[in-house]
This record gives sequence, C-alpha cells and structure tokens, in this order.
Amino acid sequence: MTWWMTSLQFVWDAFKLWIHNLFLGPFSNVDIFWILAPVYISLIITEIFQEKKGTSLGNATSNSVIALWGGVDFMRITLKSWTSFALSGAKLGIAVFILAYGVFILVLGLKASDLLRHVARIRVVSYIIIIFAPLYYTPVQMSVLYLFGAIAFFPLFYLVLYLIDKITPDPVSLKKDMGGNDAFPSTNNPFGNQKF
Repeated sequence: MTWWMTSLQFVWDAFKLWIHNLFLGPFSNVDIFWILAPVYISLIITEIFQEKKGTSLGNATSNSVIALWGGVDFMRITLKSWTSFALSGAKLGIAVFILAYGVFILVLGLKASDLLRHVARIRVVSYIIIIFAPLYYTPVQMSVLYLFGAIAFFPLFYLVLYLIDKITPDPVSLKKDMGGNDAFPSTNNPFGNQKF
C-alpha cells in the first residue's frame, strides 16, 4: 500500500507545483510577470476574439512568433547564466525544443498544412511558454516532478479553456468574421469545420 500512497503524493505534489507555476508564480515575481503578462493577455484576447471556434492557418502561423521569441530568450538566459552541464544543459534542451517548435509552426504555415490548426493554437503555444518560464526567470529548478506536472496536466489546461469557450457567448466581432451580420459570406469561414 505504500507505493500507492507514494504515487498519489507524487501526483498531488506535481499538481501543486503545476498550479503554482501556471497561475501563482508569474504574479509573485516582477521579472517573470513582465515577460508573461503579454503571453497571458495574448492568450485571453486571441482565445476570445480569434480562436474561440478554431484557428485559421494565418493566425496559427502568427502564433509561431510566441514560441520563437520564447525559445530564443530562454536560450539567451541559459547561456548567460550557465552553471553546469547537468543543470543548464536540461534548460538549454527545453529552450532549443521550444525554438524548434516555433520553426516547425512557421514551416507548416508556409506549406499551408492543415496540421497547423491542431499544433499551433494559442492555448498550446502559450502553455508551453507559461509553464516553462519559471525555469528561466525564477530559482525554480527542473525536476521529474516539474516535468511530470507540465505534461500530465496540460490536458486539464486545454479542457478548461475549451469549456470556457463553450459557455461564454461569442463576441460580435467573431460572429461577423464567421459570416454573421452579412459581413462576409458564410463560405469564407477562416476556421474550417474544426470542432475541438
């Protein structure tokens, strides 16, 4: 029975760390708040006014800027404060991954790939920057607990945003973009038939 309790404690500790890094930490440290405030604002505005019903290829491509900028800045901070390969190497690896993700989004956008609608939503790109930013702007260190929480609870973050989109009314500007109020013919729906 001890392994069961240990496992539950691990998941609970990972959840608490996840909540702190996602919601509490960014508002308790001026340096990280200054970096993440535009990411949170962009997430909220884009989620409400642009991606409530899905995302267009152009919008998804523009989301690459967040990943590219975040990856470059994470690399800059890591190289500037290099301490040891064990510590800084993991942070550099994450920064390179985020930068590569941004390049991947940009390439998919240039090719007009429909895969882009699934891998480059603002909620995905923002989550990656928000969840890993504490590693670079605060004394928080990478650990198995941290990484587990970042991966395991991403579906919860995604689901919450999805439910908020479902229960909140559509803004007038989105209705016009989607063909309401005779703004555009309904055949010009930039979001395709994407549901979730």
